[in-house]
Amino acid sequence: MTGPQQVLHYRLTPADALAWERRPMELTGWRKLGFFAPWVVLGMGWGVAEPLPGLLARSAVAGGAAIAVWLAVRLIVARARRRRALARVPAPLDMMCEVWGDHLEARPVTGAQPPTTIAPEAIRQVLATPDRLFLDAAPALLILPRTAFATPEDMAAFAAHWDALSCAAAD
Repeated sequence: MTGPQQVLHYRLTPADALAWERRPMELTGWRKLGFFAPWVVLGMGWGVAEPLPGLLARSAVAGGAAIAVWLAVRLIVARARRRRALARVPAPLDMMCEVWGDHLEARPVTGAQPPTTIAPEAIRQVLATPDRLFLDAAPALLILPRTAFATPEDMAAFAAHWDALSCAAAD
């Protein structure tokens, strides 16, 4: 049996996992609450502050309550993102990703952990940012920092290749 076609070496950090957690996505859960709750509290605060004299006092109470709720939800969402990122990558790891013809295998350089194997038919999305490449094959996720590639063009070509393979496998 022949070896891998290519081997990528890189350092994976919690910041890489946090970049995945911070990607733009549909509002769900706490993030949806964070979008709607301040408006609800603003309306409720406006109603509760009705006995206060003057428009400025009423606006300050309602606006202050809405801002407090918005900040609280933002803190909860940020904490949840950090927790998920640290659960995925608790500490910096030296990694290698072996590129085989029909799949990818990523594993820490040291340790006896089994590899994360990703086949094209399992890839749900390929997301390239200027600093990282994400291959989402839930529940598996392969994060390849820009430093795994010689040039940005190599990273873009790698992303395009695996995106095309996953699209072809889906057809």
